Amino acid sequence: MHVGIVSPWGTQGGLSGYTSNLATALSRKPEVKVSVLPWNPGSGPVRKAFAGPQFLFNYLQKTDLDVIHIQFVMGDYLPTYLPLVGALKKIVDAKLVVTFHEHYNYPFVPIRRTLQEYRNQVVRVIDEAIVHSDSELSWLPPKAREIASVVPHGVEPKENTLDTQKRIFLPGFISDKKDCKTAIHAMKRVAEEYPEHNLLIAGKFETDAYYEELCQIVDGLGVSEHVTVLNEYIPDEEYISLFKSSKIVLIPQVHSASSSGTLSDVLAYQIPAIITSAPVLKEYTQYEAKYYKFGDVDALSQTVLDLLGNPQQRQSMKESFRRIAAENDWEQIADLHYDIYKK
Repeated sequence: MHVGIVSPWGTQGGLSGYTSNLATALSRKPEVKVSVLPWNPGSGPVRKAFAGPQFLFNYLQKTDLDVIHIQFVMGDYLPTYLPLVGALKKIVDAKLVVTFHEHYNYPFVPIRRTLQEYRNQVVRVIDEAIVHSDSELSWLPPKAREIASVVPHGVEPKENTLDTQKRIFLPGFISDKKDCKTAIHAMKRVAEEYPEHNLLIAGKFETDAYYEELCQIVDGLGVSEHVTVLNEYIPDEEYISLFKSSKIVLIPQVHSASSSGTLSDVLAYQIPAIITSAPVLKEYTQYEAKYYKFGDVDALSQTVLDLLGNPQQRQSMKESFRRIAAENDWEQIADLHYDIYKK
């Protein structure tokens, strides 16, 4: 079976890494050959518009594939995605599979209904759909659920032997949809009881304005000794070192969040985590993390204090995450994909 995976490739960001892990695990199967078909549209509407035709010209007329599997995030493919899917059905005789990495059920997005309808039209012409949770499955229209399967985000379990530092880590791509303000305010109270601990917010910010706003909050609260905000992409080696040595990882996503690459790292390295009570994230962690309501400073500060003061609870969470990681390692995720390809 020859599988072509369409995805951003060789770029900074989670989808390229996700595809790399999946392709590697699939290629270990003797009955599967994997080709990655890069989709790197770059920035700007013009480049995005021409990415689809260029992709088809360069690859699909030359490639004999049994399965075409598209790793889909709307921002990387719109507006050429729907025409691409239609063209694929005309050009190649292959099963067409799409993994929807986002559900577009976001109340803060004004055009969410349009995005959902766009996705629904795509589902009408593909053979199989994949989502990462039962919650996301339930948000699909009835006809889409008939061809959809739930495959969790894969995890590569890792050994973690680094000494734990007195750090609470909030990493990743930082936008105003992450509850960073609440985290900073909560840290003011945490620092009163644990003055030796610090909060590190680190990653590339969506806008410089949001970075500057967070810095102003830090200065205004007088917590600059306990909160550091970095607006820069962290190289992989440094990121892993910071991640593995953190005492707690904070994942403050909105309630309607999709799956999180940071969450996969939490499971892989077994780092105690505090997460907003988003249904998808709670399901993915099998309700074994600690959760709080987005925007609730008191709830977050108390949850951090409780976890810092309870090493037995942190150890129990690590053991639970180790079990979940083993259940969702990439070899098993590859098996689930292979079963879908064979349908």
